[in-house]
Amino acid sequence: MTTANNKEAKEQALQQEEIKEWRQSLINAKNANQQREVVTGIIKAMSTGRDVSQLFTDILKLMQTRDLKLKKLIYIFLTSNAQNNASQALLCVNALELDSNDRDSAIIRATAIRTMGSVATPDTCEYFTGPVARGLIDSDPFVRKCAATCAAKLFKVKREAVQDSELIKALRNFFKKCYVRWQSSRCKCSCRRYNLNNQRIKCH
Repeated sequence: MTTANNKEAKEQALQQEEIKEWRQSLINAKNANQQREVVTGIIKAMSTGRDVSQLFTDILKLMQTRDLKLKKLIYIFLTSNAQNNASQALLCVNALELDSNDRDSAIIRATAIRTMGSVATPDTCEYFTGPVARGLIDSDPFVRKCAATCAAKLFKVKREAVQDSELIKALRNFFKKCYVRWQSSRCKCSCRRYNLNNQRIKCH
């Protein structure tokens, strides 16, 4: 075995040992604070080029947390690892769909839908069209904005999946409402200008 091969073997062994340590740290983490600390360390290692994809399922198990800071870290990890790995992207589907239906937090719904756009692949697009369509009629404007952006990304990844889904109808209704709101806002601005000129005008 050459010196180069020896060096590569040692690096792989060290990497595997590091993966084991992180995995055990995730198991030992008893609360969100400890979990955040471990996931932050993993993301820092990932940012330096280290392959931490083996921890994908371990991180995915934390998705049910109600801690927003931890959930955002998880989304960062999932997005970075699933973008170029179709099998890992498929593993995200159920967890993201659950978060997109979260009743208590608009931030969680919006972030989940935004992440769908980031991890979308030809194999996952059809699973995301339903949640994104619901996002377009969400009561929160930020969720609707994220859904509209995500819809465009899904269309770019796999046009057929969007065209053959309920998302098309939802998009048409969304843009109609946007146009109505724009017209209403335009009318109100015109009313204000007339009122400033001491002209009486009533706008409904």
